[in-house]
Amino acid sequence: MRGDLDIKKLARELERAIASRRNTLALPNTDREIGINHLAYMCRCVYNEQVSGHLAHLWIGYVQGVLRCAGGANVSELKEMLVRARADDADDQMQTPP
Repeated sequence: MRGDLDIKKLARELERAIASRRNTLALPNTDREIGINHLAYMCRCVYNEQVSGHLAHLWIGYVQGVLRCAGGANVSELKEMLVRARADDADDQMQTPP
């Protein structure tokens, strides 16, 4: 393993995936549990450290599962996000998606 998982990096990666597929996901925009806006909100809470520790990992796992089931990122893409979130390099050029 190349490094520890940076949960904030992974949250940003997932929010980018949600934003880039917003028009193709099989999800409503505003549902309080599985809506696109709510999933993006969950990601923001994690990378803004409003949710941390074990709960942050649970939230990110939930987002990954819903995103996958909704026709979002496939398993290979989710794995690639994990690899980037574990990277040892100082690639902290993460920017908030539009």
